[in-house]
Amino acid sequence: MFRTLYSKLAITLVVLFLLLGALFFTVMRATFESQQLAAEQQLNRPLAQRLVHEYLAGAGGLTAEADRTLFDAMMSINPTIELYRLGLDGHVVSCSVPPGRVIREFVDLDPVRRFLDGTARWPLKGDDPRDPRRSKIFSAAPILSNGEPAGYLYIVIGGEEQDSIARKFAMDHTLMSALWLIGGGLVLGLVAGFAAFGLLTTRLQRLAQAMERFRSSNFAEKVPYLAGSDAATADEIDRLGHTYNQMADRIIDQLQELRDNDSARRDLIANVSHDLRTPLASLRGYLDTLLLKGDALSERERAFYLETAARQSERLGNLVAQFFELAKLDAGDIKLTREPFVIEELIQDVVQQFRIRAEGKGVELSMTAGGRSHFANADIGLTERALGNLIDNAIRHTGSGGSVTVSIRADGSMIEITVADTGSGIPREALPHVFERSFTLDRSRSSASGGSGLGLAITKRIVELHGGRITVDSVVGEGTSFTFQLPAGDRPGATAMAA
Repeated sequence: MFRTLYSKLAITLVVLFLLLGALFFTVMRATFESQQLAAEQQLNRPLAQRLVHEYLAGAGGLTAEADRTLFDAMMSINPTIELYRLGLDGHVVSCSVPPGRVIREFVDLDPVRRFLDGTARWPLKGDDPRDPRRSKIFSAAPILSNGEPAGYLYIVIGGEEQDSIARKFAMDHTLMSALWLIGGGLVLGLVAGFAAFGLLTTRLQRLAQAMERFRSSNFAEKVPYLAGSDAATADEIDRLGHTYNQMADRIIDQLQELRDNDSARRDLIANVSHDLRTPLASLRGYLDTLLLKGDALSERERAFYLETAARQSERLGNLVAQFFELAKLDAGDIKLTREPFVIEELIQDVVQQFRIRAEGKGVELSMTAGGRSHFANADIGLTERALGNLIDNAIRHTGSGGSVTVSIRADGSMIEITVADTGSGIPREALPHVFERSFTLDRSRSSASGGSGLGLAITKRIVELHGGRITVDSVVGEGTSFTFQLPAGDRPGATAMAA
C-alpha cells in the first residue's frame, strides 16, 4: 500500500489534515471560550458595585453576621456566583461558600486594581479561592467604612457548580459545531488533494512505466515519455521526462557504439593476427632453412635468406609500432606540441624521403604550391607522420607510370593538404570504411605490398587531435585523393611587428 508515491502522498495529506483539524479545533475552542467569558464578565461588571451600594450600606456594619446575611440572600437569587469579602491586603475575611472549601487565604489584588481602573483587557481573570491552580472571571468593588477603604467585595462569576454544568453543554455544542465544520472541510480538502495528487502522480506513473519497459528491454528499445509541454515551458515532471528521453537516446547510441567497437575490435584482432602471422611465418621459415641447410647453401643463397628475414623482421617491427601508436592515439596519451612552421618546407622534406622509393616503382612524386608560403600551427612530428602515411599509401596503390601529387591551399583559418594519386582507386561502397582500423581493400595485396591497414586510421586520429577533418574522394581506375586540414598559424614575429 505504501510503495506507491500516490499512497504516500495521500497518507501524508490525511495526517496533515487531521493535525490541522485538531489545531483548528483547539484554537476555535479557546477563542469561543474567551469570547464567552469576556461577554459574561462585561455583563456582570457592575454587579459588585451595585451590591456594595445597595446592601452593604444598610447591613449593620462589616461583620461576619452581616456578610452571611447578604451572601445568603444573593446566593438564593443567583446561585451561579460566589461572594468574598477581602481585606485591604487581599485576605479572605468572609465568603458565601461552605466552611472548609476555601483553599486560598489570600487573593492577588493586582487583577482587582486593574479591573477597577479600567486598564484590563477582557476577559480578566483573578484567583479562585477554592482552587489554587485555577483562575476565574470576577467582578469587584471597593468597600468603604466611614469614608475610609475597608476592603473589597470580590465576586467570582460562574461558581463550581455552574462550571460543571455549563462546561458540559458548552463543550458539547462547541465540539459538535467544530467537528462538523472540520469534517466538512477535511472531506472537501481530501477530495481536492487526492484529485491534485492523481493528476501529478499519473504523469510520474507514465514516466516510471516507460523507464521500467526500457529497462526490461535491456536498454535496447526506447519507450518515449510523451510530455504535455515543451522543455522551455515544462514543469519539473515534464523536464524529467525530457531528460529521460535524451538519456534513453544517449544510452541506445552508446550501446550501439559499444557493439560496433566490439565488432571492430574482433575484426582488428583477426586482421592483426593475419598481418603478424605472415611476417612471422616468413621470418621463421627462412631462419629454419638457414639452420637446417646452412652448410649446403651458397654464400649468395645465405645472403638472400638473411636479407629476406631482415625485411620481414623490419616489417614486423613496423606493424607492432603502428599498433602501439594507434593505441596511444585512441587513449589520448599523445599530447600535441604546437608551433608555427612553413607547411611547404615540411611537405618538401617528406616528399624527398619517399622520392627514391617512388622512382623505384616508376611513380612520379611531386608537390605543387602557390606563390606564397603557408604557416600551420600544429605538431610537426605528428603532421609529418600523417603526411608520410598518406604518401606511402598512395605510392603502394599506384602502378608504374602513375603519379602522386601533394598540394596545399588556404581555407579560412585552416590549411588544406591534398595527397592525390592516379592509382587503382577505391570502390564507392568501401569509401565510408577506409579510416577504420581493420580496413584493407585487398588483404592479400596489402600483405604483399607491406600495408597493414592502420596508416589511414592513425592519420585520421592525428588530424582530429588538431581539430581538423580528413576526407577521401576516389574513382575506380582513375585514382584517389585524401584531403586533411590543419589550423593555420601566424608568421613568426608578425604579432610583435603588429604591436
